[in-house]
Amino acid sequence: MSENNYIVEKISKKFNDLTSIKVSELNIAVASPSRKAIEHRFYKMTCNQDHKTRTFFIKNILNETEELINFNEISKNYRDINTNNTAKLFSIMPEDKLIILEYLENYKTTNLKQLRDKNNITKILNFKKDFNKLPKLKNSNSVFSLIDHFLNYIKNNNIPNFNNDKFYINSYNFIKKKFKNIDKDTSPCHIDNSSSNFMINNNNDLKIIDLDFCSNDDPLSDLGSFASEVCLFKNEINPIIEEYFGVFKQNLANRCFIYSTLDDLKWGLYSFIFSKISKRNHIEFMKYANWRFLSCNQKLLNYDLGEIIENI
Repeated sequence: MSENNYIVEKISKKFNDLTSIKVSELNIAVASPSRKAIEHRFYKMTCNQDHKTRTFFIKNILNETEELINFNEISKNYRDINTNNTAKLFSIMPEDKLIILEYLENYKTTNLKQLRDKNNITKILNFKKDFNKLPKLKNSNSVFSLIDHFLNYIKNNNIPNFNNDKFYINSYNFIKKKFKNIDKDTSPCHIDNSSSNFMINNNNDLKIIDLDFCSNDDPLSDLGSFASEVCLFKNEINPIIEEYFGVFKQNLANRCFIYSTLDDLKWGLYSFIFSKISKRNHIEFMKYANWRFLSCNQKLLNYDLGEIIENI
């Protein structure tokens, strides 16, 4: 039985009110130049419900992904997060590891030019402020816990070391030690700010997608992750801080910059692991990993980390 027919059969058994179900796989996974859709198989489903045609988007987590992220954990986010700025949840089928969401008709993933547009940045920062006001999520993570998780995975599975591993690890441990005693309020955050996780239509309406990594975290970590995607230089973080907080403070900009550096390391490690464990050889995981490691490397070398971190 094909994967498509398997999904149709499972959904038909669970939802008696859905008829004429058709499922087609969306082959959208890429890891270069941007990271997009690498954790799941994705499907578009059309069906009839109450004499109306409906369209859904289905995520089916890959076995290799569950080496790094847990389906039950990410499912909590899709149940708990309900905003006008995200795709609406239809159902979760844990026994089959399926997440079924509304299909965002006439929306496309943003490119970097669109994401860096000043008006779109304002919209996204407003989304993030609204996101922060949601009730606390069941998942609480940080960029530190995720980097530790990925480093431990590399160590425990005897994966050959990545380039400049000692340099990155020493820098990371230095930052981690400095951040240990900082008072940080946590709130629900999106965290995964790849340009492919924002959808836009012809009216320039925006939606946030991919809630897999959402967690209670320092909002500045989320801003740092966003800055690593849209900011080419450190000083470009300043207007983001001013718009988000209503006032510019250098210590907040510094903390955001450090988080953006760690975001590069985090996704570099994540993609590096996929380059070693994935059977999908056509996806350029290592190319994306090297790009994120290079970005992290440039930030660590071009700026005085010790001076910046003394004022966070």
